[in-house]
Amino acid sequence: MEVDPADDQVVDVQGREDKPVSSPLIETQNLVKTYGRGSSVIRALDDVTLTINRGEFGAVIGASGAGKSTLMNMLGGLDKPE
Repeated sequence: MEVDPADDQVVDVQGREDKPVSSPLIETQNLVKTYGRGSSVIRALDDVTLTINRGEFGAVIGASGAGKSTLMNMLGGLDKPE
């Protein structure tokens, strides 16, 4: 898994090793989300790539305003990427 450029970290902890790893359970590639227009643009997510396979656990951690909730809203289908 990758580290978010906004100092968010995706921590990868292997789950049960007795299960074979199949196709990704959750996967994003180059995810981008901006808010605002013109000179007031805020990049909440900037080129985020994430893969979580079956049996893996992940945690999204970071400072306030770093994009954690935006990422979770995108993964949950509550918000749309650009």
